[in-house]
Amino acid sequence: MANPFCKLEELTGPFGSPDRVVLSRIDQGDARVTVRRLQLERFENIMFFEFDNQDLIPFQNPVQLKLGLNAADGQDLGVVIVSADDVGKDRLKQKFAAGARLYELTYGVR
Repeated sequence: MANPFCKLEELTGPFGSPDRVVLSRIDQGDARVTVRRLQLERFENIMFFEFDNQDLIPFQNPVQLKLGLNAADGQDLGVVIVSADDVGKDRLKQKFAAGARLYELTYGVR
């Protein structure tokens, strides 16, 4: 069976947090590969970015996909691990947590 894909849906963050961020895939040995540079927009009291239907990230192994989030200036905003066990599920949510700032990623696994 082929490795799954992570379908990115949206990214939210607290108002006042960095709005220019870099989403990366973290490969073996903690090497970061930039997936997308994002500019979050203010929506009421949160920062928000909605991905289009083309944002699919292939798993590098059959078990999991590790994603990292950094501010454009390099500040670490956290890591999430997406499980291949979630194939076929949509609207899953995980939080990138670094200090008091929480960014939330909504995604599906294909």
